[in-house]
Amino acid sequence: MVTAILKGHMISVLLIGYLCLSPGAHAGATISDGQTEPRETIAACSDIQNQVASLNPRVELHGSISITQRSNAPAEAIEELLCVASARDARMQALNKTVDRHRYAHKRLWALAKDAANFVISYRGYSPSSEGGDIILGEKSKLKSLSAAEYQHQKLADEAEIEIVASIFQIANGLGMQDRPEGQAEIDQAMQSLKSLAGGEKASAVLHNLRRWSAGLIVQKQIYREPVWGIKQRREKLRAVLLALKDRDPVIKEIVDRVHRYNGRSKRTLATARLVKTSLGLAGLAPSFVGTASQTALFTFVMLTGGTEEDKLLKELYLDKRLDSRSRVLSETAHMALESYQIGRLTGNGVLLSCSESVLTRLCGSKAQELLSAARDSQRPVVPLP
Repeated sequence: MVTAILKGHMISVLLIGYLCLSPGAHAGATISDGQTEPRETIAACSDIQNQVASLNPRVELHGSISITQRSNAPAEAIEELLCVASARDARMQALNKTVDRHRYAHKRLWALAKDAANFVISYRGYSPSSEGGDIILGEKSKLKSLSAAEYQHQKLADEAEIEIVASIFQIANGLGMQDRPEGQAEIDQAMQSLKSLAGGEKASAVLHNLRRWSAGLIVQKQIYREPVWGIKQRREKLRAVLLALKDRDPVIKEIVDRVHRYNGRSKRTLATARLVKTSLGLAGLAPSFVGTASQTALFTFVMLTGGTEEDKLLKELYLDKRLDSRSRVLSETAHMALESYQIGRLTGNGVLLSCSESVLTRLCGSKAQELLSAARDSQRPVVPLP
């Protein structure tokens, strides 16, 4: 009889929870926007609570609700390690200060004044063409302009990111290996790299989180039975990832927007600039007051439209190098993710396979689910290769 009473209490509690927590549980209590009317729902819950209390007023039942969200541990680990590595690297901090210094108003005015002086007397000589060659070949790095400082900062950040991503993949590979000694050797090697970038404490914390994440993974068996990607199919997937990155990566978007300031002008604007510069240049050859006034007008026009063309070309060269550096990192990351996914399927390494999915999601968002074959549940252990 006691068992029957307890069962009755439990059923009543479930009804209470259903009515109180479900927004559409009370059919007659909905309002125009589809939400539940609070007063009628509370009244319904109170009536059932009173009925339960009348059965046995001495019984008090307590409960709680827990919500489990799927973890994206590898992508989160990459972001955390990038922040810590940037804060620890003395070179990165020095470049941050240099970039900030060049962005001050007085520095910008000084750079504009030097550009104006060079337009009048060409005091730079061969320096612009020499600097352009250094930019192309990467032989010298002088931080004498904002563009140069931003490029060196971007280059250093990209080098750290690709090292971190490679280490995360190596740790995932080691965690999913059937051969435990070999897997531990992979992890130890990757940890050395992470410790040098982010410090021992942060690297150990990331490894701990990845172990917990890998212990709760499951990979459906049919994924291992899917046909291996061919060369053409893999190239198409890589192209799809890189196309998605053009609209998602903030660095790529910033660089493209800045380049569009130079090549995004209309045909009418380009024709007008040619006409104005040609007319003022020819008029500036006159020996009278007209020549002096024309040269002054030409100087004003050039300064108001962004400076001399050689200065603009140098800025575009630095932007091109930044774009090349970022594109190389993203391309290599996408290559590693797709290759690791293939290796994970062929070797039965579910941790490496799921890590690849996480990194691809970080790169191209929901597009990653279209590129990969199936979704995975993260609440049970990994199913080994049958």
